[in-house]
Amino acid sequence: MAIQALVAGRIFYLLSISQLGSAVIARVRGMRQRINDASAIGIGIACTVILQIIFSQWNLMNNLFYTAPLNLNQWLICLVFGLPMVLVSALVNRFDPLD
Repeated sequence: MAIQALVAGRIFYLLSISQLGSAVIARVRGMRQRINDASAIGIGIACTVILQIIFSQWNLMNNLFYTAPLNLNQWLICLVFGLPMVLVSALVNRFDPLD
């Protein structure tokens, strides 16, 4: 579960620092903002999620790393523990912006 929570946190962090969040907010306000790397971000997140599911649920990987498959409640706990990365990235962006 620790590995899954860490990966979920990294995904939330990536979404927080990318232009995707600001583009969604701009679109809700009625303005159009182009997202330069949206396809790369989407492909990266999809591949990460697929590989994490294989890592945690496939019996061969469980035997290799001495782990056990996660149930739905454990997956949700991992997502909840990954969510604070949004706040961390907001603080980082406030004190050390990318621009």
